[in-house]
Amino acid sequence: MTPEGLSLIRRAVLVLDRVESGAPKLSGKIPFGSNDPWGDVQRAFGTSDDTATAAALVNFTNHLTDFSERAELTPGTYAMKNITADDLRREFDWLEADDAYLGLTPDGKVIVTEDHLKLIRGIYWEWPNEYDVEDTLAFDQWPMPAVDGKRPYGDMSFYQLDAHRLLEWPVEKRTADGYIELTEQQIEHGARLHTQMLGVTQVFLERAELPE
Repeated sequence: MTPEGLSLIRRAVLVLDRVESGAPKLSGKIPFGSNDPWGDVQRAFGTSDDTATAAALVNFTNHLTDFSERAELTPGTYAMKNITADDLRREFDWLEADDAYLGLTPDGKVIVTEDHLKLIRGIYWEWPNEYDVEDTLAFDQWPMPAVDGKRPYGDMSFYQLDAHRLLEWPVEKRTADGYIELTEQQIEHGARLHTQMLGVTQVFLERAELPE
């Protein structure tokens, strides 16, 4: 982590990547809050040629992963700085969920719990593959780091199992072969927490602090 990388993290604008289960990703239009993301990267990292700027942008993925693993935030309610509560609601308009399900207070602040922060520790940011890059450019957007929408918290394609591990939920059921079988309540709770992670991750990038 460098001061330059942290300066961009603080300006991050997240949207929902709707691939698979959905996950946070940097906006392909205004990832750092301006209409000139290339210039934002150049100014942050002091690069002057395209190759160095591209390398700095791809490497920014590692800054996000490092920050998610090490930064600290106290549970509580927080106002988002870089997006609004209405922005967050629009990302989930297809879900027709109320504010409580999205993890918002009545005045539009984000509720951050210990469980959310444990999930933050487990997320892995990645740079899009070449096919996703081509698709993004075709829609006149910038390729940007994102959390894996299929495996946001580990290696399991059923992300609630990774949530089960990270949150240390009790094993209440097993299959005949001895594998963990989640209860309906655990599956629903995991889905709700996962939906809330877009707002939580936005607040985390804006406000969490690295240990000294």
